[in-house]
Amino acid sequence: MDLHEPEPEAYGRVTNPERYRVVVDAAETLVRQLVDTFDVTTSAGDAAADFPTFRGAIGGTIRLVPGLGVPLVFAFTPFPGVLIRRGEGEVEAFPSCGCDACDEPPAEVIGAMTDLVQTAVDGCYEEVLFRRPLLRSFLSRFAHLSGRRRASFGYLRRRRRFGRGVGRQPTRRVVRLGPPWPRR
Repeated sequence: MDLHEPEPEAYGRVTNPERYRVVVDAAETLVRQLVDTFDVTTSAGDAAADFPTFRGAIGGTIRLVPGLGVPLVFAFTPFPGVLIRRGEGEVEAFPSCGCDACDEPPAEVIGAMTDLVQTAVDGCYEEVLFRRPLLRSFLSRFAHLSGRRRASFGYLRRRRRFGRGVGRQPTRRVVRLGPPWPRR
């Protein structure tokens, strides 16, 4: 047996979810810092509209919309955990799992959450429509966070929003290129 391989029953077990309470606290602090530093409009989010594919309970949401740049929506779950939506629909969960086998260290979860928010704030995030899926690309100070992701959910909604020809265009069309958030 490999010493680094978790036991199979650890994948479905969560013995101490409260260790992630610090992630929620860090997200609340991050939201306050963003509101104090940047020219953003805040409002209560709509969990059903902002996170339509999330099946769990959501305690509260807050939407941050800058004058220029990519909007962010934070949702707080009773697990405890945080969901963050960037732009049209990219959703990341912090922690991403929380089971004993994954055992994500809270400090690393907070670091990843902060880096994700920083890419939007710094203007290093864009969403691009190719034929059907929305392709998101982002740059980060850390190479392991740079990359591209495909998302197929919400395609019909985007097609209604951006026109019927969006799905048939052979070339890319930038939907949103996030400039840096303006400071207060």
